[in-house]
Amino acid sequence: CTMLLNKKLAGLSDPVPCEAENHDFWIVLAALANGAKFRYLPEPLIRYRQHSTNVSGSYKNSGFLQRVRRFTNRSELKYIASRKSMLIRLVARFQNEMNPSETALVKGYLGALEKGGVRAAGYAVKHGLRRRGWPQTLLFYFNLLRVR
Repeated sequence: CTMLLNKKLAGLSDPVPCEAENHDFWIVLAALANGAKFRYLPEPLIRYRQHSTNVSGSYKNSGFLQRVRRFTNRSELKYIASRKSMLIRLVARFQNEMNPSETALVKGYLGALEKGGVRAAGYAVKHGLRRRGWPQTLLFYFNLLRVR
């Protein structure tokens, strides 16, 4: 929930398209597409708390079984579809700035999503596309198998 970026990156990532999953992720993708260096700091630098009336995040759905249920319902497939739209927008906006291997990776993933099922999951596994943590990654691969 905290980012530090320079004026150039702020300009490159603005405006955040409506297809973007969230502004943080879009800014990171814009940085990557433009060859910027960035670092993720795993240690918390602020105090963050969740409560039962949070607008973002979900206190009620934070347990392991609740996450499994959330990742295996239809909304996860909608999430994958929205991420696909965001990646299409990314390529359209930054194709000239992206290096050929990055462009090929994103376009390959989009092509695999179009075919769905085993091809989508296989592409993600082969190219190391994953979620944070192994349980979420396994559920992500499972949901890619469900893409039609």
